[in-house]
Amino acid sequence: MTDTTANAEAAALTGFPCWIELYTPDIDSSAAFYRDLLGWEVTRPESDEALTTEVRHGGRLIASFEPASEAPGGPGWQVSFMVDDVRAAAGAAERTGGSVVLPPTPVTEAMAYALVSDPDGNVVGIMEDEEAEGPYPRREGMPVWFDVLAGDLETSERFYREAAGWPTRRLTIADQEQDFYTSVVGGVSVSGVGRAGYYEGVEAAASRWRVYFGVEDADAAAQRVRELGGSVVAEPIDMPFARMVEVADPHGARFLLTTF
Repeated sequence: MTDTTANAEAAALTGFPCWIELYTPDIDSSAAFYRDLLGWEVTRPESDEALTTEVRHGGRLIASFEPASEAPGGPGWQVSFMVDDVRAAAGAAERTGGSVVLPPTPVTEAMAYALVSDPDGNVVGIMEDEEAEGPYPRREGMPVWFDVLAGDLETSERFYREAAGWPTRRLTIADQEQDFYTSVVGGVSVSGVGRAGYYEGVEAAASRWRVYFGVEDADAAAQRVRELGGSVVAEPIDMPFARMVEVADPHGARFLLTTF
C-alpha cells in the first residue's frame, strides 16, 4: 500500500468511533458480566502490551478493560474517535471550548493517541492509526451506536466537527428537525450529539458519552442484566429507529442495549 492510499483510507474513516475502554474497579467480575451478557472474550495480553486486557467479539478486537484507578475521566465507558491528524485535532479541541488531557503521544509507528475534554468536561480519545480496521460491524454484541447529550448543542457540535473530524448533519424525523446532530462516516450515521434532555427521562443526568450494544431483544437483555447483578436505569422504550434500554453493570457503569 502506498502512503497516498493509506492516507486516503485514513481520511475516509475520520470521525468514526474506533475504540472503547471500560474503567472498572474489578476487571475479572466485569469480564464475567459482559461475557455472559454479550458473548465477549476477555483475555490478558502479553506482559509487554499497553492494554490491561483485550476484549474480542467474533474474532475482532473491540475494547479493553482497565483499572478504575487509571481512569482519565472517571470510571465507566470511554470512547475514542479516529482523526487524520492527532496534533491538529488536539489543537482544534482547545480552540473550540475543550482542553487537552493527554498530549498527542506516539503508540506505534502507525498510531498516535491523545485525550481531550469536550466543553461539558467529557474525556474522549482521538486516535490517528494507519492500520485501523474500520467501523464496528452492526451485529449482536457489537457497539452499534454512540452519543452524548450536551449542555449547549451548537457548541458541542462544533467541537466534535472540528476536533474529532465529524462530518455532521442535523437529524430529521418525519420532516421535523431534531435537537440532535449525527456523524456520518462512509454514508452511515455512527454517532451523535444531542441537546441535554433530548431523550425523555434524562434531563437531570450529567453529560456523558453513552455506548449502545446490539441485542436481538432489548427486554430479554434487560432481564438478563438483572440476573447477572446489574440494574436497569430506565425501562425499555421504543424509538423511531429501535427499541432500547439503559442499564448499568454491577459496578455502576452505564450503557445501552438496543435492537438495530
